[in-house]
Amino acid sequence: MIQYIEKAYKLALDNTKYNSDGEAVIPENDEWRDEKEWDEIFEQLQEVS
Repeated sequence: MIQYIEKAYKLALDNTKYNSDGEAVIPENDEWRDEKEWDEIFEQLQEVS
């Protein structure tokens, strides 16, 4: 199980883009950049916090 988690973590790291400050970013040409499906859930989570 731990080996699977390590592989999944490495895959996520390899597929994440970072800016010069080391922050994870979404590239301008990413097809999911304008996805709005999670906006409502994010707003609800902000209200609960």
